[in-house]
Amino acid sequence: MIKKKPAYSLDTAKQLIQSDSTRKIALGALKGADSLGYSEEEIVRFFLTLERKDFFKAETQHNNHKIWHDYYSKHDGDKYIFIKFKLLHDDIVIILTSFKEDTNKATQED
Repeated sequence: MIKKKPAYSLDTAKQLIQSDSTRKIALGALKGADSLGYSEEEIVRFFLTLERKDFFKAETQHNNHKIWHDYYSKHDGDKYIFIKFKLLHDDIVIILTSFKEDTNKATQED
């Protein structure tokens, strides 16, 4: 299922991503960030710049339709960054599942 409103509070997500104890970054997201030259600290800094206007959809997880992912895309320098995350355990843990260049957004802007 897809919806046009965020499943999670961006303010809550920003609070959670700042702490090592509540932040989990999936290996794929770390690899994507690394390929773009971002360290984990830079991922966090970039995440903190997200705004509601950067949101573009929420979608349920493919293998569990009770878990939602929020999708954001934001311009950073010469590229757009695609971010996907979910909050778990009653919104006390954030899991960043994707951090990569958003090539679809870049081509839509041209």
